[in-house]
Amino acid sequence: MHSFFHWLLFRLLRPLNRFLQRVAVRAADAISPTLVYWLEQSGKDMQAAAAQSRHLSPLQVRFGPPGTGFALDVSAAPWRVRREYQQLAESGLGYEPVMTRCVTALWNGSPAGLFLDLGAFLGIYACQVAASNQTSGRIVAVESNPAYCRSIEMSVRLNGFSNVEVINAVASNDIHPVIVRDNTVTTSDEAHGNAHTTTIDRLCQERSLAPTLVKVDVHGTEGIVLQGMREILRQHVRFLLLESHSYRYLDRYSPGVTREEILELLIEAGFALFHVAGHRLHADDKQRACVRNGELAYRPIPPESPRQALFDRMDELFILAAKDPAELAACLGPPSDDPLWY
Repeated sequence: MHSFFHWLLFRLLRPLNRFLQRVAVRAADAISPTLVYWLEQSGKDMQAAAAQSRHLSPLQVRFGPPGTGFALDVSAAPWRVRREYQQLAESGLGYEPVMTRCVTALWNGSPAGLFLDLGAFLGIYACQVAASNQTSGRIVAVESNPAYCRSIEMSVRLNGFSNVEVINAVASNDIHPVIVRDNTVTTSDEAHGNAHTTTIDRLCQERSLAPTLVKVDVHGTEGIVLQGMREILRQHVRFLLLESHSYRYLDRYSPGVTREEILELLIEAGFALFHVAGHRLHADDKQRACVRNGELAYRPIPPESPRQALFDRMDELFILAAKDPAELAACLGPPSDDPLWY
């Protein structure tokens, strides 16, 4: 009899527990904008004092050691992301260490230019590049979510970066009304939209931007985003780092654009393509040791058959595009086909 009542109690309380967990998650996400507003009103003097004393609030995460790293404001992020970023910072590997290694090596190994961070999210790459070399070049972070833009601006002030600009814009291949809500952008009509898309070609023309290094991580909209930046790719960009998302994401957010067409677009713009290994680290200790040592492995994608790079790869891919492979090798070292990574 007691076992029956225990079983019945468990069956009744389990849905309640799940409901309370969902309520708690939504409540934590909902108060993020309020926290952002409160932190913005706290004043630049307090932020400067915090930066000097190295004491950060629970809504700020430090990547790298004091003096060489940077503080990242995460107040606009969901609590799960804050926890993940804190764990990554404490692990010593940092956020997406292979992509980070490539971005900073290309930025510091090339003549001063303009780094364009498309899909900046909380600005971790913009801050990483700024922290790695604060004396030259210009950095522009483009993000569709206004709350995340405010977080990036706060990180810029907190670290004292003078060469970072934040632009709130929704990139696409044409101009049309959209609804921007949290992490999603959906097509709308003029009556209900709260923003309009733009193309990167138009944005760069209006703001006199000539990016030489570009990182694209836009969660499936890379198909239409790249279609809207053909001129910039042909005329100015020397290196492009692309996180190519799964077919499922592309079908949803770049309908009608395939991974193969994205690679062909980059080849037509004059790029040599490379597949970089280790972007999504597995639990392999040897791979992690290589990343900690700053080692990279990448191999060329044959321009006559770029589909070879996509064989049996359904999830994210790190594609590196370079106008001059010799310049790429000078920054990253020669290509490597080490089987450890593949």
